[in-house]
Amino acid sequence: MGRLVLTVLLLAVVVVATAAAPRLLEVRATLTGEVMEEGLIRPGQVVRDGDPLVYVRTLVGRAVAARAPTDGTVVEVLVRPGQVIREKGAVVARLLPR
Repeated sequence: MGRLVLTVLLLAVVVVATAAAPRLLEVRATLTGEVMEEGLIRPGQVVRDGDPLVYVRTLVGRAVAARAPTDGTVVEVLVRPGQVIREKGAVVARLLPR
């Protein structure tokens, strides 16, 4: 009986800890092209819904490849200047929603 209670308590702690953990949003590119240094966001930067996060050089010039899907703080940037985003939908950043 004691083991069952301990197991149930442990499971409850894991469920609560998982539910309370902040969820990071993966920001995906909507365009392909070469990542530009100008306008590239940095970890720790606070952004608002719709803010440009990544610009790419395309055949027609500079364009926004990814925008913030919500207000939050940039946790990780997964692209660097000069890198080529080859697929639409590639994850380019992770954002902690506010």
